[in-house]
Parts: sequence; C-alpha cells; structure tokens
Amino acid sequence: MKKNKKNICIVGLGFVGSAMMLSIANSKKINQNVIGIEVPNDKGLEIVKKLNAGIFPIKTEDKKLIKLCSRLAKYKKYECTTELSFLSSAEIILIDINLDILNIEKKDPHVDFKNFQDNIKKIVDYSNPKSLYILQTTVPPGTTEKFVKPVIHQHLLKNNININNIRLAYSFERVMPGKNYLNSIINNWRVVGGINDKSTKDAVIFFKKFINYKNFPISILPNITSTEMAKVIENSYRAVNIAFIEEWSRLSESLNIDIYKIINSIKIRPTHNNLSRPGFGVGGYCLTKDPLFGKITSKYIINKKLDFPFSEKAIQINRKMPFETLKLIKQNIDKIRKKKIAIFGISYKEDVGDLRQSPSIFLAKRLKQMQAHLVGFDPFINNIDLFDKIYNTDLPNFKNLDVIILAVPHKIIINLRYDKLIKRKTLLIDSFNILTDKMKDKLLKKGIKIISIGKGNG
Repeated sequence: MKKNKKNICIVGLGFVGSAMMLSIANSKKINQNVIGIEVPNDKGLEIVKKLNAGIFPIKTEDKKLIKLCSRLAKYKKYECTTELSFLSSAEIILIDINLDILNIEKKDPHVDFKNFQDNIKKIVDYSNPKSLYILQTTVPPGTTEKFVKPVIHQHLLKNNININNIRLAYSFERVMPGKNYLNSIINNWRVVGGINDKSTKDAVIFFKKFINYKNFPISILPNITSTEMAKVIENSYRAVNIAFIEEWSRLSESLNIDIYKIINSIKIRPTHNNLSRPGFGVGGYCLTKDPLFGKITSKYIINKKLDFPFSEKAIQINRKMPFETLKLIKQNIDKIRKKKIAIFGISYKEDVGDLRQSPSIFLAKRLKQMQAHLVGFDPFINNIDLFDKIYNTDLPNFKNLDVIILAVPHKIIINLRYDKLIKRKTLLIDSFNILTDKMKDKLLKKGIKIISIGKGNG
C-alpha cells in the first residue's frame, strides 16, 4: 500500500464485503489504496489471513472470483487487516456489517439497534470526518437517519466541521454467492440514495468506477430511507411469491398433478414470468428476515402500529416448508427411528457453501430428535456435527439408505446417475424437480418410490 495515497475501506468482509473489495481493487479507475477491515476475533482473523494470501474465504464455484483474488493479492492490489486506524486516511468507507433480527420466531421480533449504533460509532470515531460513508447493510427503513446520521453529526461537530457537510449514502447489495458471484457485484443494477445531493452525487461517481453502469443503469432515489425501503420491499416480494406457490404446491400434490408444468404455462406471459417455483425451503440471510423490517420500522422507529400481514405470513409459511418434507417421510415409511436418511444439499442455495438459515439444517435437527441416522452430502460443506457422517465430494454408500432427500439443486446433485447408484428400494424425495422424466421412469422400474414436491407421488 502506498503511504501517500488515501484509502477506500470496506468494513466487514463477509459474503458482501469480501467480493465488493475485490471488485473495487480490480478497477483501473480506482487510485486509492483498497483496505478490507474485519473484527479481531478468530473468524475475522482467519478471513484476513486468507484474503491476504490470495485465498477467497467463502467456498464458491465462481472460478473468476477465485482467480481474481489470487491475482490481486499477488500484486498487492488490496490489504486486509483488523486495525480500524486505516480509517483515518479513508476518503470512502463502505460499511457491510450485520444487523440481525432477534426473537425472529417469537411474537416480538426486533433488532439490536444499540449494538449496531455502537459498531457504527467505532467506525466513525476512527475515520476522517470528511469521508464519504456508504452503508450497504440491509436495515429497517429509517435506520440510517435515526441511528447512523446522528453519530456522524457528532463526529463532525467534534472536529469543528459544519454538519451540513456530511457525506452519507445508502446503496444496498444484490450479491448472489454462486457461480455468478463476482458478476452480481459488477453487472447488476444499483440503487443509491444520499443524505443530501452532494452525498448522492459522490456515491454515484464512486460506483461508476467499478460497476458496469452503462448496461446496468444506477437508479437514484430522493433520500436514504427510500433506498432502504427498496431493498426491503424487493426481498419481501420474493418471500411472498415463494409462500404463495408453497400453498398451491400442497394442493397440486393432493391432486397428483404437476405444478411445474402449470407454472411454465403461466410464465409464458411476460407479466407473470417471475412466478416462483416450489422448493424445499427458504434460507439465507435476507428472505428469512427482511419481510419483518416493515413492522420493526413501524414499532421502533416511527412509533406507529402498522400491520404487515402478507409479509409476516410469508415468513411463517416459508419457515415451515422443510417440515412438509418431514410429513411426506412420515406418510411413506413405517417409522423414522433408526432409519438411514440422507440429505443431499446442506447449504441454503445451489452451488454455494452458505449455511445461514439453511432449511436442510432445520429438517436435520428435527430428524435427529426423532433418532434417525443422518447422512449429509454437500460438496461445499466441510463438517456438521448434526450428521452421523458428513461427506464432501465423496458420495455416501447408497446400499443401506432408506430415504434420500434431494434438498438443494447443486450441479453435482442434478447430474448424479441415481438409476445406477440406488441398489435397493428407497424413498426418494425430489424437492426441486431435479429428476428428469426419463430418470424417474428408470427408477420406478427398479421399485424406487419417488415423491416430487409440487407433483405428488411417482
């Protein structure tokens, strides 16, 4: 890092921050030092160590991202640290820290605004008061105005700077940590809102230095709160869409008809082409919590009692999705106790190693309580104590399996030759329409019982 240059600091090197840092460091239009900052705990130190060695810390199938990390580290295009002191020379600070929901399964879900604000204060106290702060964390609408802006105002006053000169913007991420991980940072639509015109303008100028804005134009909203709400509505809509199809999947199974063919016939209409398809469950960091942010804003930020029945119900329906598979197991085998049950796919999303709110984990815990012998198979996950035996890229022994659940459509799971691998009568539950009609015919001839989510019995 060159000492005579200012810094661009990315605080928080998780699924968003780490890929964001590499995207910025790879741009020829960036003239500042690029610094990634993590918390000084065991996990943070491990992330810093890996990134500085050119090893991307999150398992992914995105070979471009893996190669980019190695190349940029080799040529010292970025540096990672746990030292907040680098913020004092920062022109731009991107904030990618978490704001989690507490009591999400209870009647009073809320977020720890105090802890979030304390973390913001730590960042701001070390920073140059003239920095442009860009928050990317998904938050309840109104959070930046109420909990971030006052901290920066106090910092400006302490340094004898007019509070009207504050530079603060919000721009949410749309990161998809799969095979298009890097692409989802660079080639994706950005939405930007600032605390004032200067903040908005400076943030847009910054993003244009590494975002493909010509093909993916940047949307500018009139203020930060509007931008925060855009992310929450976007994710809430997706959650409601998934819950809607989940309800109709149950009817489709009962009638023994194929909901996938029905959906495909509807999706021909351009107005309906984003209709969701059935699945095993909803996981990840966003869809499992973001629909509750409207209610949290209502209660804790604006002190009004507003109802969000669709959003809340979507969370409830989606949370129960894995247990529909449990019902199917109960209906089709004598007893679960001591049965060997294999879950193929442990992460929450295809071709990523992300376990956050994984539906497979929820189901595995329940099956474990019922004394099933669990086998897990996922090429992206190293080890989970829940399973009697966990495999990486090695397949389990199919001989003694009583139930196989195809829970995540990893590429390797889609391409397996189940007709060659399964040697005995087994209950096979296809949660993502993975099996082709040809494969199903071969399995049915071998006496394999197949249940497809949204289709009914094979």
